[in-house]
Amino acid sequence: MTVEELTPEVVRKFLDHLERDRGCSEVTRKQRLATIHSLARFIVTCSPLHLA
Repeated sequence: MTVEELTPEVVRKFLDHLERDRGCSEVTRKQRLATIHSLARFIVTCSPLHLA
């Protein structure tokens, strides 16, 4: 998966999958979303466009 493929729709589908198919709690869903937000911030700070 590339960064460009990580769309809000993909994230929503992943989070829905956690709850529906894997039986994870809402707390787990929120933890995963927080992790995705952290990853996005990291990618932005390391982006060549950001460093230029």
